[in-house]
Amino acid sequence: MTKTTLTPKEEFTRVSSKGQIVIPKDIRDNLNIKEGDMLAAVSEENFIVLKKIDPKITEEEKILLKRIKEAWDSIDRGEYKEMEGSELIKEMKKW
Repeated sequence: MTKTTLTPKEEFTRVSSKGQIVIPKDIRDNLNIKEGDMLAAVSEENFIVLKKIDPKITEEEKILLKRIKEAWDSIDRGEYKEMEGSELIKEMKKW
């Protein structure tokens, strides 16, 4: 199993009037994100997490998308767990 080390990359971007954002080029290049790639999104407090997924969704990715939807639903109901950024990154590595 290949283990990758997460090196956080902080860059800034703006939201357009249509709610669109640009993922900075260095981050796109680092994650090999190309035009048309599919991303799953989940939010928690002031975080928005994007995860690149293959358009040929695997069973594992279907489970991930279901977990994301469940997370959104629980956040909408006010049921969420607050955590530090490092704890969130640890949790994301389980994905």
